[in-house]
Amino acid sequence: MHALIVGRRTDDNLGLGRKLKEIGIFRSVVIEEEHNALDRILSDGKIYTLFIDLLAETAEGLSFLRKINKYNCTLKCVYNIGESREALCSSIASFVSLLDFSFSGDISVHSPLKQIKDKIINGAVGKTVYNQSTKEIYFTLEELRAALLNGDFVYHYQPQYNINTGSLIGLEALARWNNHKSGVLSAALFMDDIINNDLLDDFFESIFSHGLAFQKSLMELGKLIQVSYNIDIRQLLNENFATTVIQKINAYTLDYSCVTLELTETSDVIESPLVMENIIRLANAGIKLSIDDFGVSHSSLSRLLSFPFSEIKLDAKFIRSIHDNPNSKLAINSVLSLANDMHLSLVVEGVEDISHVNLMKDIGCSLAQGFYYSKPKGSSDILNVLCQSE
Repeated sequence: MHALIVGRRTDDNLGLGRKLKEIGIFRSVVIEEEHNALDRILSDGKIYTLFIDLLAETAEGLSFLRKINKYNCTLKCVYNIGESREALCSSIASFVSLLDFSFSGDISVHSPLKQIKDKIINGAVGKTVYNQSTKEIYFTLEELRAALLNGDFVYHYQPQYNINTGSLIGLEALARWNNHKSGVLSAALFMDDIINNDLLDDFFESIFSHGLAFQKSLMELGKLIQVSYNIDIRQLLNENFATTVIQKINAYTLDYSCVTLELTETSDVIESPLVMENIIRLANAGIKLSIDDFGVSHSSLSRLLSFPFSEIKLDAKFIRSIHDNPNSKLAINSVLSLANDMHLSLVVEGVEDISHVNLMKDIGCSLAQGFYYSKPKGSSDILNVLCQSE
């Protein structure tokens, strides 16, 4: 591997260069100012691990990455020199990902040598993420692949409630990674890696199999309930997707109508007959389709018109902003009217306090999902809730 530090030859950059040489991972370590760094990347044919201050006051680091992308250059991964605020971590990662580069987190010249070495070793094939306590954690792509292979995931289900009757009307299947180094990680911390490394089908298979087995056990107890499973639109480019889903449901002798697939879009709109064919096959079998995170994707309305959805899930940001943005209530009311006119169910995500519930009652919206009613629970806890509700 080769390291390229972008910037002037300051004491900090020189110190970082010395440490990168000392850890013995890189075949070469060079420091170049931006115009020379770009020339080097374009001319010498090496694939660099890039170290750059992305949050400098001039924001030139961000512009430099966009410039590299414009020339279709390839990088091993990108590290930010310094310490970024937790609130910016996901934004920086998203920015770098949009440029088709891999973001591996922050590197500080003041960090101990061993810490820098450990981070580089793991960041070379993985990425750096942050947990809620701002403690830095990392994992490798190989660890993630092994976790999928070994079944190192914890499965939870978040209930959906009818706020008028108080009844539990459905569940959303979720998965967390029981990481041996960092504990239980929410999907938000590794989902980008799942998507970017073609692991979506394996991840879905893991959740879907566990969920169907759980639904089967509930059916045998006379407590069968609707369960929603998240899929990404790119999975519909697999010509066997619908057939595989249908066969899987048949294997558990479940009714198709007890399964809902929530369609999310984490990529640009894909216009493909294959996508539409899979959608038609799923809907024709009786499997319910839901459009997830409605109101976030620019193509939400387009999808709603062309796909046979039976449900809309309104993104949590709308209900969470009702106290700060007076237009939020208008937006929720408008989506509810749209759902009613199209004979679709509307589930509001992110319902976390009584003010959210009262707003929903005021506008006549009855289906909610959020921490006010329940956090995600394990299958045994869900069974207890179902038993207590009888």
